[in-house]
Amino acid sequence: MKKRWLIAGLSTYGFLCACAVGPDYKRPTENLPSALFANSTEQNIELGWWKQFGDGTLDKLIQMAFDHNLDLELALARVDEARARLGISKSQYFPSLDLRGSAIREKVTETGMTPIPQGSDSIGNSFLLGLSLSYEIDLWGKIRRSNESAKAQLLSADYNRANVQLTLLSQVVSGYFALRSLDLQYAIAQDTLKSRIASYELMFRRFKGGIGSELDARQSESEMRSAEATVSKLDDQISRAESFLSVLIGKNPKEIIETPLARGRKLDEIVMPPQLPSSLPSSLLERRPDILAAEQNLVSANALIGVAKAYYFPSISLGGIFGYESSELKNLFNNSSQTWGYGASISMPIFNGGRTGYLVEAATAQQKAAEVQYRQAIQNAFVEVRNALKTYQSYGDVVDAQRKQVVALERNLYLAQLRYKNGQSPYLEVLDAERNLFSVQLDLVKSQQSRLVSVVDLYKSLGGGWKPDMKTSSQ
Repeated sequence: MKKRWLIAGLSTYGFLCACAVGPDYKRPTENLPSALFANSTEQNIELGWWKQFGDGTLDKLIQMAFDHNLDLELALARVDEARARLGISKSQYFPSLDLRGSAIREKVTETGMTPIPQGSDSIGNSFLLGLSLSYEIDLWGKIRRSNESAKAQLLSADYNRANVQLTLLSQVVSGYFALRSLDLQYAIAQDTLKSRIASYELMFRRFKGGIGSELDARQSESEMRSAEATVSKLDDQISRAESFLSVLIGKNPKEIIETPLARGRKLDEIVMPPQLPSSLPSSLLERRPDILAAEQNLVSANALIGVAKAYYFPSISLGGIFGYESSELKNLFNNSSQTWGYGASISMPIFNGGRTGYLVEAATAQQKAAEVQYRQAIQNAFVEVRNALKTYQSYGDVVDAQRKQVVALERNLYLAQLRYKNGQSPYLEVLDAERNLFSVQLDLVKSQQSRLVSVVDLYKSLGGGWKPDMKTSSQ
């Protein structure tokens, strides 16, 4: 009979412990394009795609950023914090065993409700040493839901760390391309300035010699000064780009000021990655760390509803104590000084001003906000992918058109100079041709940079890259 009661009791306890109030998590459904979603459990972020650009200096800068960037160190510290908080939450599954000890000397009142007998000493000692045990039975799943939330927060922190790393990677690569673009623009501006200085000196000598007009000399001077201003502006932009990259790779203040930033390939020598895949399944977006982090935040918020609802139900705790208590220290460990006890306690809220209801409402609102943020993360991911693909395709055409435009303007400048030397056109035509060529040369460099950066944006928007075995299309 006792055995059947014991089995029944354990079965009932197991059933109750298997229950957990609050909703179980279900991933929200989204209306996704057929070309971009498939059931996939792959969550690894593919790092290493930047090596396709073929620049060893860029590889070294990225490694320095991974080793020394402060934002990444901060993200790692938050992962460690979330891991510790999960450990704190898991500790609630186990009993709490405490050592208690006290040594008290006190005077008992002689005029209270229970006066001491006459002749008794009103001043005495009390010594106590023992162990106390307490354990909360998780009948309603409050501890289980709390652990579910803490685990999701750890995963979210780790995905946020991955997102920081992916963002840092894209910033370093894009920043490096911006720097190399400015370097190339600066070189073009320097060459243009040298040419315009020579033109100005020639036109000024012709004016002084009486065979040229002052108008031509002043127009030539104006173009020279314009080139000087462009060189100065680009020099300032290069300094700022170097500072930006130096911070990203974790240089200390002394290195930022005293150590020049290394350069690798010129912008027009950087290798464009292989052709893009003809189709990009939506499963690629499942590895985006920001989407994964947003979903884990939703999992955590969903679990906290169960934690809040558990406060509606009674809390049952088991406890016990074993130790020694005596009025004299020398008798503390005698058998007669032993004290022990065990039992159970139950508590249940009856009235708390609606506090529990508000806790549930707050947790539910938090869960709704987390779901909205999750949906926004998915929405933004598809927008970023679409924009990056469009930019890559568009700037491929822009670069080709501007290269042809540069060839045409170089020929135009040659003809303008020839016509001016033969007296068939004013010097203004030469200046216009020089100005147009210089402008388009700078625009071409900027377009080359934008196309390279669009590849970086595409890799980032896809959570790291695509699989190399995908079918590719001709560009």
